[in-house]
Amino acid sequence: MQTPTSLERMHGHLALDFTLKQQRTRLTVREHRPPLQVVRDFGLADGTSFVHLHNVAGGVLAGDHLTTTINLAPATKAQLTTTSSTRIYRSDGEQIAYQQVQATLAEQSLLEYWPDTTIPFAESLYHQQTRIDLAADAGLCWWEFLAPGREAYGERFGYRQLRLDCDIYALGRPIVFDRMRLQPSLQQLSNPLYFGKYSYLATGYICRVGWDSAQWKALEAELMAFAASQTKVGRCVWGVSCLAAHGLVIRGLSSNSRDLLATAFEYWRYAKQALYGTTPNLPRKIY
Repeated sequence: MQTPTSLERMHGHLALDFTLKQQRTRLTVREHRPPLQVVRDFGLADGTSFVHLHNVAGGVLAGDHLTTTINLAPATKAQLTTTSSTRIYRSDGEQIAYQQVQATLAEQSLLEYWPDTTIPFAESLYHQQTRIDLAADAGLCWWEFLAPGREAYGERFGYRQLRLDCDIYALGRPIVFDRMRLQPSLQQLSNPLYFGKYSYLATGYICRVGWDSAQWKALEAELMAFAASQTKVGRCVWGVSCLAAHGLVIRGLSSNSRDLLATAFEYWRYAKQALYGTTPNLPRKIY
């Protein structure tokens, strides 16, 4: 017999397919199971499909297992954003809140992902797993923003465990294996080896398959100069590094989320001009 607690747990799934029709990218929602939902997509002036990702439950509960599958057909362009911060609720036992994202980008497609901040509540247990596969000339702008918790409630680093995994493959070969394990009860997260004086973390991956190493080194130098101009010790620090191939990674630490969100878009402004010769669409909630 199931208990009321087990009945409340969600096994949500969202499957999104993007195809090209008359030079515009169109969305087909192949499958959705609550609490994950998409109402519709919006066509932007450059033919991009702009989509809001909804979690109608308001957050991720302990024991939830939520998966999102994203497929981009050749030459499509999609920009995804969340409707609010991702709240990770407390776990009274050992049940983990789990989210998985798998994205497959076909030739000459472009995916931009601009989520709101992930906020792990006190006593929460969370595991997020992301895998992205890039075909020839596929492009990616993928960001994650992490808060220390509900600081207004005195919950800075009050969660029990946070596990963030991100794997990116280009032409079938791995270019990113990123593993983050945060367990405040065992780690001194205020130590300079972790967060130091800062509380908020941003990680961004910018890729375009086919660019050679000299081109990436030149873009890395340009973005590193921008990172130096944005670094203000005690408020925010930034760094940029090339991947093994086909892209680069950007990380930022800040005392607040606003600096991270606004500056992340400026990195993409520089990068998209270099990669595509165009100006990016302003992501939602970045003004």
